[in-house]
Amino acid sequence: MRIAYAALLAVPPAFAADFAAIKAGVMRATGGVIAPDEVRATAVESLFEVRVGTELMYVDETGRYAMVEGHLVDLASRKDFTQARMDEIRAVRFSSLPLEHAIKIVRGKGSRVVALFEDPECVYCQKVHKFLDAQTDVTIYAFPIPTTSSRPAAEAAWCAPDRAAAWTRLMTRGEATGAGGCATSIDAVIDWARARGINGTPTLFFADGSRVDGAPDPRDLLAKLNTSRLSK
Repeated sequence: MRIAYAALLAVPPAFAADFAAIKAGVMRATGGVIAPDEVRATAVESLFEVRVGTELMYVDETGRYAMVEGHLVDLASRKDFTQARMDEIRAVRFSSLPLEHAIKIVRGKGSRVVALFEDPECVYCQKVHKFLDAQTDVTIYAFPIPTTSSRPAAEAAWCAPDRAAAWTRLMTRGEATGAGGCATSIDAVIDWARARGINGTPTLFFADGSRVDGAPDPRDLLAKLNTSRLSK
């Protein structure tokens, strides 16, 4: 017997629900910031469609917990449960990073630590690196993940007599120095990153193992950095 899937999807079950109460719950949880235009039942019991203009999200019957762009969010506290779980899954022990393949840059005592996977042509990488390089007490483990076009400059910096200085000039001033032509760890870094789902730059790791994808706000980055110290 063939099942009329289209018909089943077109007519969601009529679960008993107070749509007005759900709408009020969304408004209460968001302090009135989100005012639903329409609330409808879905094919999943206790999950409701909320339309705001032409945008959709899905909430529970209280209107507080929502699926927003695939993430489960507490609309009242703004906690993103999905992101928190993803951060937990992707966290790594700092000591398990391939530090032997990093370009180590030390400023001052270097007691605060951060690992930075970056591409010389990535504008956001450059901004993050400049911010970190300006700190007076930090150790930066820079991991090159160049594109095809930026690889020659990355290899030149790697092969320079003072690798840390050459990489810093490349990331902060766009100056490529060094002749290249030596054996590098760039492919090893790329392979390690790909195996762990690092598909974009910048990607940062801190001493507690936490990972940040993309360029964080400078204030947030400084807050993370201030607590990123390795145990002795």
